[in-house]
Amino acid sequence: MNITMNHLSLEDLDEIHQDTLVLHHFVEDRPLKGLAGFVDWRLNGRLSEHIIRDWTGARVEDVVLMPGTHHLNVSRILLMGLGTRESFDGDVYRMPTLKVFQTLGKLGVTEFALS
Repeated sequence: MNITMNHLSLEDLDEIHQDTLVLHHFVEDRPLKGLAGFVDWRLNGRLSEHIIRDWTGARVEDVVLMPGTHHLNVSRILLMGLGTRESFDGDVYRMPTLKVFQTLGKLGVTEFALS
């Protein structure tokens, strides 16, 4: 399994050529921040729409799989909730990270980028 970790800007999204892009967000991130915000912008607010319609939240147990689009060089996007910034720590991070890795394994993903 190859893991690519980089600090990315909006322009750098075009350089991602991975099977799956894993993004994270906190409950307070409205609008979405960081790489998730860049991806949301590139997808014309599709991630935000999922949140607004309550198809996903940012609870620690929330992990959502979405198809990629021609706007990104990834086949799928995995959006991982991290709960609130106030309650976030290493122990909190373990649960969604484990769920993401289990999901990636079930999908047979061997290469992904992680925000």
